[in-house]
Amino acid sequence: MLSLKEYPTSKVSTYINDEFYARILASRAAVRNLGPSDPALREKAENFLFYEARLIDDGRHSEWLDLFAEECLYWAPSDDNADPRRCVNIAFDDRRRLEERVVRLHTGYAHNQLPER
Repeated sequence: MLSLKEYPTSKVSTYINDEFYARILASRAAVRNLGPSDPALREKAENFLFYEARLIDDGRHSEWLDLFAEECLYWAPSDDNADPRRCVNIAFDDRRRLEERVVRLHTGYAHNQLPER
């Protein structure tokens, strides 16, 4: 079982700022421009997503969390052209929030995950 001692979290993310937003929007545009024209890169990305899904499905949350850098963002926009500062997002979690979610899953208080799927 994970505890907050294993993953001490900060109160705020100091790296989510205007420069960070600019970088994620620029990288999103760059990825969109790749499209299917680079099959090797596409295959690597697909394999990574399958691996990530397997970790989550198997309940290997600590290993899943280890996939993310200390300064990261788990972003699922609600609209393909969404700007995260102006639109509702399905997920917009920094490292601190990801750690909190993983710890919460192991407390027994994540009622929407009971019974485990």
